[in-house]
Amino acid sequence: FHEDKSFYMTDWEQVSKLDELTSMPEWDSILCTPIIYKGEKKGVLCLNASVRLKEFTLIDSSVAQIIAPIIGSSI
Repeated sequence: FHEDKSFYMTDWEQVSKLDELTSMPEWDSILCTPIIYKGEKKGVLCLNASVRLKEFTLIDSSVAQIIAPIIGSSI
């Protein structure tokens, strides 16, 4: 986060668990954005979801970037 940028991706390298019925691997979708308030880095907002339920998109990243400073104001 040296560049203060958000990112989202599917983590194909780590298997969070195996599906009980099919024994197929379940991967995670990850979204991270820096929490910056008044120019000061306060932390990182990281969201994680099973790809079966949700794959993060550019829209999700944009929403996280809007929410992050609000969180930063209360830290």
